[in-house]
Amino acid sequence: MRGSLGLVTAALAAGLLFATAAGCGSAKVEVSAAGGANAPQKKKHVDAQVTHKDVKAVQTDEGEKKAVEAKVHVKQYEKITVKDDEVDLNPGVAINFQSGSDKLTDDSYPVLYEIWSFLSDNPDVRIRVEGNTDSSGDPVQNRDLSWNRAAQVVKFFIDSGVEEARVDAYGCGQDNPVSYEDSSDAKAMNRRVDFIIAKDKSVICGGVYDPPAEGAE
Repeated sequence: MRGSLGLVTAALAAGLLFATAAGCGSAKVEVSAAGGANAPQKKKHVDAQVTHKDVKAVQTDEGEKKAVEAKVHVKQYEKITVKDDEVDLNPGVAINFQSGSDKLTDDSYPVLYEIWSFLSDNPDVRIRVEGNTDSSGDPVQNRDLSWNRAAQVVKFFIDSGVEEARVDAYGCGQDNPVSYEDSSDAKAMNRRVDFIIAKDKSVICGGVYDPPAEGAE
């Protein structure tokens, strides 16, 4: 009986040693697959989330993270013109998204880098990001899409280090066109993101100031 008990004990011990060794081996494989010594740092970056009162929390993919990390400070602007009331995109320059989506396309980042550089060099400036769509489709869906697109742009700035209080998102939907024509070129012009330099007054789409309420100072 004692001999059998000894065999069982030995077997359990061997199984425990095997399981421990297998666990260590699995841990080493996972760390190696995730990037070796850099794995903890990467995971910390992935888990970090930015919140904003007007921005829906959107999980960024790896490509967007790399774009934020690769931001380049620009001193001489080629894609934007800074005006008193807005940061205007130069002719032929646009913030683009995948069709029917709020996912930024790669060609949008160089433009955003320049606006980010402007914000970095002017810490007192606040920006109102306005999303706009064309008139195709359902107006309610267009407004939601314009909100989400503006929110993605704001999230890019926040992820890049701009303080939340300095950037705000608003979705104008199809209510603020720059052209009322029905051509494809006109619709492309209406699908845009505007960057309004915010002031201490409430505004509606297009940066137009709301008229003061009757009796207000």
